[in-house]
Order: sequence, then C-alpha cells, then structure tokens
Amino acid sequence: GGGAPPQPMKPERIETRLRGLSLSDGYAVTRTCRLNEHRHSNLPMFEAPSACLKADALYREIDFGSIGSNDLTQYLFTVDRDNDLVSCDYNSDRPVFWDLIAATARAARRAGKPLSICGELAGAPRFTPRLIELGVDTVSVSPRRIAAVRRAARQAQSARVPRRRAKKAPA
Repeated sequence: GGGAPPQPMKPERIETRLRGLSLSDGYAVTRTCRLNEHRHSNLPMFEAPSACLKADALYREIDFGSIGSNDLTQYLFTVDRDNDLVSCDYNSDRPVFWDLIAATARAARRAGKPLSICGELAGAPRFTPRLIELGVDTVSVSPRRIAAVRRAARQAQSARVPRRRAKKAPA
C-alpha cells in the first residue's frame, strides 16, 4: 500500500514559505510569475549573494530560478552602477562573482530545475561560453543582443561537441 500520492503544494503556501525563508535568512526577492494562461510559478530572483549561498534551500521550494546579474553585482561588490563616483568599479567579471554563479547553477542541477540569468552580463556574448559551461540554462537579453548571444552560444556549443571521425568503409 503506497497510500495517497503527494499533492502539489498550493501556490499561496509556497509563496508564504518563500517569504518566510526570505525574511528569516535575509535573502531572495520572490515574485509570482505568470507562465501561461493557466499556471503561475514562484520565481526567486537570485539578486543577493545570500540567495545564491542558500540556493539549495530555495530550489526545494521553487520551480525555477533566475539570477539578476545587475543587482547581484551591485550587492556583492557594494557598488552602484548609476553613481559616477563608484561606477568605475562596477564589474561582474571577478572570481567571486563566478563562484556564486557556479554555486547557484550546481544547486539548480542537483534539484533538476532550470536556472536563467538576466542583466547586462547575460547580454554580453563574451560571457556566453562561461555561462553555458557553468550550467545556466537560459539568458534573458534585450532584443538588440539576441543575435550576438545566439551566435556566441552556437560557437560555444560547437566547440564543446567532440568531432566524430568518419568511419572508414570496410574494404
């Protein structure tokens, strides 16, 4: 006897639990996103370093996650990209930033759930291969960046696929 199958958690309960996680541990902005006409999902934005560090706990409660690279950079390095006095220090391409992306992507893989990234970094083709390598599933970019990012993704994917040697026909 297996008993009754587990019932899906009600969205209100998930939102409440995520809000509880957010308030108790000081991380994660949660949003309820309309995925289509019939389904809503809870989406945490990994925008604070502490959210990335608690990604395993969050992924137990969510359907998918998204890294907000602009805010994550700002909060991680305590630098405001809109402040002329310190904006010169606004740079995501630092080892500790990539460590947080990698840790969040590992949590997503362990949970078997997707991870996306948005923000300036997502739209920079030079970072596309690294995002793919780390396991980020999708990027959200402005329309003018789509072609360049797609091109970079294709090049990165083709570089990762081992070339098959043609088999010689038996003589």
